Amino acid sequence: MKTICMIPARLGSKRVKDKNLRMLGNKPLVQYVIETGKQIFSSDDIYLNSSFDIFKTIAQMNSIQFYKRPDELSTDTATNDEFMYDFLKHINCDYVIQVNPTSPFLSKEDLSEFKRILESKSLDYLIGVKREQIEAVYKNNPINFDRNSKMKRSQDLEPIYLFTSPFGFKRETFIRNYERYGHAMFGTDNDAIEYFPLTGYSTIDIDWETDFQLAEAILETFRRKKSPRYFNPSERIEINVPDIMKKDGVNSWREYNASIINVDKVISQHKAEESWAERIINSSNNSATIICQNKGEGNRRHYHPDWCEWWYILDGEWDFEIEGNHTIVKPGDIVFIPAGRWHRITALRDKSIRIAVSREDVAHIYKR
Repeated sequence: MKTICMIPARLGSKRVKDKNLRMLGNKPLVQYVIETGKQIFSSDDIYLNSSFDIFKTIAQMNSIQFYKRPDELSTDTATNDEFMYDFLKHINCDYVIQVNPTSPFLSKEDLSEFKRILESKSLDYLIGVKREQIEAVYKNNPINFDRNSKMKRSQDLEPIYLFTSPFGFKRETFIRNYERYGHAMFGTDNDAIEYFPLTGYSTIDIDWETDFQLAEAILETFRRKKSPRYFNPSERIEINVPDIMKKDGVNSWREYNASIINVDKVISQHKAEESWAERIINSSNNSATIICQNKGEGNRRHYHPDWCEWWYILDGEWDFEIEGNHTIVKPGDIVFIPAGRWHRITALRDKSIRIAVSREDVAHIYKR
């Protein structure tokens, strides 16, 4: 039994411009399903189906097959029935599983189980679906609720199912249905059809710009792997850095970005007895602030829930405390503070200077 994977890709999407090539994180959107497919199928059994040569390049870079789709089947009026029929007339197999690039988070576990069920049950069709358990209407008529009854709990509603990638077809059935009826994507009453429920991130389908933005947020969640946070009435959050510096006893604040900054020159411009801070770098990625404080001054005890911070000691001596453990740090020392750790630093001499590397929007958590 031969089962292959087909990934359709074209350019010119009207809703999200060139979405298959648009970078999601550090990879084009189409790359995600290619990499998932390669975990289940051999490279010889994965086909990138397109009329555009740039996808041929991507296929070659991934050592998978490229199927050159006729140009007339790459317009926005061409249907899935048409380009799947064309593909199956030219590529021999028993089954084909279509995985759309717009499902970047389809898991290898889901794809593997989908393939197993399609083959083991000898189905004509297996269609991925997303389960929704919420009141739904069609043409202003209720689908799974009664207007004349009390509102049910969502878990007691009859679920509805929405189509989503992947789609699995028996080659001979698809070709027969298309040639007989002019369409074949949904099968007929005489076909063995089942539906494969997908859950979680596997159901994400990128059709609109807001969908792409949601995918970017999900990718960031994967990257940071944050634990859930909950409201704690004994803590308060501060974010505005100039206000934080003022509460920490800093009298002078200035910020700017420059291509080259001489730290010694910045320090020499200030009076020896004053406490000051200059945020010399402030970008969307990070920030760096030179902070000068006198004996007994420093920051208040706090932690950052999802940010690892570090300091570079330029001058003086500091008492660095993290989770109750104290260390004296001096010029040349780099201090690293992992996220979630209570800490503070206190100057032990006048004109103690450090560079704090953080970011504009980092939350500082203090005890009330």
